[in-house]
Amino acid sequence: MSPSSTTFCGDRFSMFAEVATRMGTGERDDAALIAEADRLLEALHATSARLLGGMAVWQLCPSARSEPLSRTYHDIDLAVTGGDAPALRRILTDLGYTGQEPFNAMQGASRLIYRRNGIKLDVFVDRFEMCLDLDLRDRLRLSSRAVNATDLLLTKWQIA
Repeated sequence: MSPSSTTFCGDRFSMFAEVATRMGTGERDDAALIAEADRLLEALHATSARLLGGMAVWQLCPSARSEPLSRTYHDIDLAVTGGDAPALRRILTDLGYTGQEPFNAMQGASRLIYRRNGIKLDVFVDRFEMCLDLDLRDRLRLSSRAVNATDLLLTKWQIA
């Protein structure tokens, strides 16, 4: 079903879906980003690193993979414990990621940014701090690929 033919929330949804269709679906970019997230998780399997953000939604919620809930993803967000951050840094460097300096030097105890081939990787260390302060240290290993659904929902609610 194409987005423009969906009757979800009436005409307003159709209008927004039409604009999104004209802007392009980003499917090729999404596939590359999803594959890269899988590659990262495989390389980081011995650490506490877990997906956060849109890629975590994609992992945990199959209904978010198709219309009308699908969206284009722009980056990969991870959460990791401070104890695993040095290993994460080494692995990312080995995978060809470049740390964004001086940001990482100044903020590295709580947040890291890496880039590789146009992909931005945002890493939250120990905590997710935006409008709320969510301590993830004891919660990251509750699931295998992404933060658990409750923590993910809390992160999404506070920025919605």
